[in-house]
Amino acid sequence: MMQLSRPDYLPPNRKNISGKLLDEVYDTVKSNMENNLKGKVICMALDAKYKEAGGKALVLPQDVRWNTLADCLESYVNNWHYLVKVCSEHRSILDLTIVRKGQDVEFKENVENYLKKLKKVAIALDLIQKDLCVLSNCTHIWKDLLSSDWLPEEADKLKARFKAAMTPAHCAAYILDPNYNGDGLSEEEDTIGMEFLDSSCPNAMKDVLAYRARSYPFGVHV
Repeated sequence: MMQLSRPDYLPPNRKNISGKLLDEVYDTVKSNMENNLKGKVICMALDAKYKEAGGKALVLPQDVRWNTLADCLESYVNNWHYLVKVCSEHRSILDLTIVRKGQDVEFKENVENYLKKLKKVAIALDLIQKDLCVLSNCTHIWKDLLSSDWLPEEADKLKARFKAAMTPAHCAAYILDPNYNGDGLSEEEDTIGMEFLDSSCPNAMKDVLAYRARSYPFGVHV
């Protein structure tokens, strides 16, 4: 078929393909790679130097896993001095942009400050994701997070998230849980919780009021 379409073409036989032609392709690719990598350091080599210095595996953030951003920043901060060491010892063969970023003390301090705040959110997310985290626990975690030290604009955003997440059932659960007894709820939140209980279980309101007043059959030990 090939000879009919192009009579002067002779296809290579098996011996040439596995021998001479394969060797020629190998030599060409090898030569190209050597030219491209000449004067450069392969990432694997730098990674080996980093680990040799004592650096631990760095974490990259992933959209499908919660808290990986905090883990990413924490791994960077914990291993910063190893990164600086590698940049200093191999400065002549590294891109200057990488060296400057690796040794940027101000950037590292900014990451540390950001991580302090992000860590609070990460811990809260871990607690909320526990198998035994019920509505009252969730409300307590939110309240604890809101009481942390935030900048005004950060606090406003957090409060907006809190209002979007909380439901009347959360307030009611926080009131009835003996671990919390509604402590820390605002007057509005307390009213919302009690109205929810009244509309959901009107027959139980007498006991709810007795529980909150610590009267019979509920004692001060509850």
